[in-house]
Amino acid sequence: MDEATNGNPADLHDQRLMALLRDLVREKGRARTAEALAVDPRTLAACLKRGKPSRLMRAALERRLDAGPQPQEDTGSVERESRLLREAVTGELKALREEQAEALGQLERRLEQLESSQHSREAPLARAEEAVVDGPPPRAVRQSDEGMQRAPAPDPEPVVGRAPRRTAHSGAEPGQQPTPVKQSMAARLYPELVTEDPAPDDEEVYGEAWPLVEEWRRLWEAHVRPGRGLEWLRRDERVLELEVAMLEEHRLTLPPATFPQRGVWRHGQLSWRWKALRDARRARAWGVARYWSGRALSAGLLLGLTAAMVLIERSSTPG
Repeated sequence: MDEATNGNPADLHDQRLMALLRDLVREKGRARTAEALAVDPRTLAACLKRGKPSRLMRAALERRLDAGPQPQEDTGSVERESRLLREAVTGELKALREEQAEALGQLERRLEQLESSQHSREAPLARAEEAVVDGPPPRAVRQSDEGMQRAPAPDPEPVVGRAPRRTAHSGAEPGQQPTPVKQSMAARLYPELVTEDPAPDDEEVYGEAWPLVEEWRRLWEAHVRPGRGLEWLRRDERVLELEVAMLEEHRLTLPPATFPQRGVWRHGQLSWRWKALRDARRARAWGVARYWSGRALSAGLLLGLTAAMVLIERSSTPG
């Protein structure tokens, strides 16, 4: 962007004076213009060649400008004002577009770096996800004198809360399937299960993970329906961050599961949430970029209109 359109008021004024001089030369010729401005023709020629008014030419042109247009120059004056207005606004918008293009370029490069870093972190989880199969956790098989009989494999010690109680299965006879456990009972049978509904002993059951569970429930209650806007994108990102922390750091199991997920099952749940979190961060970054681009464009248009109003006000002020 040249110096005449860089927003400097002095440069804009000189540009306006040069436009007036060129219009006078085009209408009257150099000799008559020099006579009308009371300057030497050589001074006028040097000003045209340099493209910027000297102190003498600036004073002469300002006197001409303050005197107002002559009757035969009314049309030319309106055209000059319109051209100057277009040049000022066009220059400001061009500078704004260049700044936005540079900012978006930096944002795209930053997103590519984040995506590359996230991909390297997700590679082990992706390999584990390929090994995931549908169905309940495998059960050990034991041999007895009466034949082959399936018995539940012993569960590892839970990471958070108290040890699981087995009272819900005490009424089942050998060889029979245990009675299905409702989600409200399963939360206490398996302290690793996270439920959407609160219970009086949640803090005791979830232990150190309780603050994460509490925040997740509060956000999830307001996040059940997809939405738009920066607020929804921030909440979506935070929900996924909490779920990743509960799965990875505390080894909890999230709804709608009704039994603890371990091994490749838990890795599968963790893998797709890492991918969703990466997508959510990218979506929020683009949302922020679009928001500030709109703000910058509005500011640029406002600046252009302000400059236009100043030019029009100065041109309409009587000498």
